[in-house]
Amino acid sequence: MATTAHGNPGGAKRIVMPSKGVEYTVVNGAVTWEQGKLTDAKAGKVLRG
Repeated sequence: MATTAHGNPGGAKRIVMPSKGVEYTVVNGAVTWEQGKLTDAKAGKVLRG
């Protein structure tokens, strides 16, 4: 089920649709998604031009 969340720059909304069947997501060596939930891992930085 899709939900809306805030957290984009300027307070913009985004649609969040949890995945099914994905156990883990690893970004730059940090587990960012584990057993259906986001982790608190910070796997990079925002690039600004």
